[in-house]
Amino acid sequence: MTTSFEWTPYALVARQPLNAASKRCTFKGALVRSGGGYGCVHPWPELGDRSLEEELGALATGEDTRLTAATRRCVSLDGQARSDGRHLLEGLPVPKSHATLTEISRHAISKISELGYERVKLKARPECLKEIAALLDVSPLPTRLDFNEAMTPELLLDWHASMSDKAKSAIEFIEDPVPYEPDLWETLQSATGWAFAVDARQESASRGFHFRVLKPAIENTSGFTTKDGRFLVTSYMDHPLGQLFAAYEAGRLAKRFPNQIATCGLATHHLFKQLDPALDLGEGPEFKLPEGTGLGLDAYLEELPWRP
Repeated sequence: MTTSFEWTPYALVARQPLNAASKRCTFKGALVRSGGGYGCVHPWPELGDRSLEEELGALATGEDTRLTAATRRCVSLDGQARSDGRHLLEGLPVPKSHATLTEISRHAISKISELGYERVKLKARPECLKEIAALLDVSPLPTRLDFNEAMTPELLLDWHASMSDKAKSAIEFIEDPVPYEPDLWETLQSATGWAFAVDARQESASRGFHFRVLKPAIENTSGFTTKDGRFLVTSYMDHPLGQLFAAYEAGRLAKRFPNQIATCGLATHHLFKQLDPALDLGEGPEFKLPEGTGLGLDAYLEELPWRP
């Protein structure tokens, strides 16, 4: 049976392009509600999603894509918590976040260090390797690099050979350096001494990495087990409501697997400008959780212009 949804559009404007897979700065999405619960539809066509119109159409007709299936889960959990009059994140140990940076800047590193972040994730591009290495030489924070599979094995090895020991040791892990192939990843890790994290193909990945990157916006993390190894949870760089859902899932997993979860990447709202003040989740590595029921933001959500 098809569930009836209402929706309201939004647009997030990034301060800079957000990763190596995309050069756009405006991201259109939609908040949805059904049965008293709320969720977020924030497609990344560059990463395999359909267009916003197609994803909303799938939601309306009851079709499950990876995005709409996760949205239905969010709406259901949020709606039940609101019905019970409780906050969905109540009592959950929401992990700290790394700072996500899209600019190669000493000033940015200094600022996030002052805000209390203990590690940084840099959205890296192959054309900026020299600048990244120079930043790693002076950065006081362990650094995670995300290449979105944009590197080649040869380029990665050449870059490693050109770097100082200090810059090499500043890298905590590299996320999706090249398209996932277990034998290749094991060879590259052995040659460089760097740990890898798998994101784009983590559901089918079995070896050749140290961390899994889980994104509740596009996958159901309820089936995660101790056999899946170390992991971190990140947002989909989506609306703050979507980030709160990622924080809920991270807290739930942290409660079950406290020795396997690493510092996460939940707080990404600072990547966007001109957000509604009601969506302020704080500046540091810990969320300033909004009051209310479900995922919070009760008054903000009620006042939005909802349409069938």
